[in-house]
Amino acid sequence: MFEVKYNVLDKIRPLIDQAKVIEKTIHKKESNQKSANWTLTMAKEAELELDEDMQFEIHEQLGSKAAKK
Repeated sequence: MFEVKYNVLDKIRPLIDQAKVIEKTIHKKESNQKSANWTLTMAKEAELELDEDMQFEIHEQLGSKAAKK
């Protein structure tokens, strides 16, 4: 545990709040990427083609990684 005085805590609170927002955003992005990768893997194993909407969604989630696949 890191000891912080209350007057300092008030000054760093905005940084802590911003760090929480960043962590939540990163977590959501990684979760979406895992989901997109899972979908691609399952479709490939089942030898299914994805429709245009699904391809677009996966491309949005994976970015340039989707172009490689």
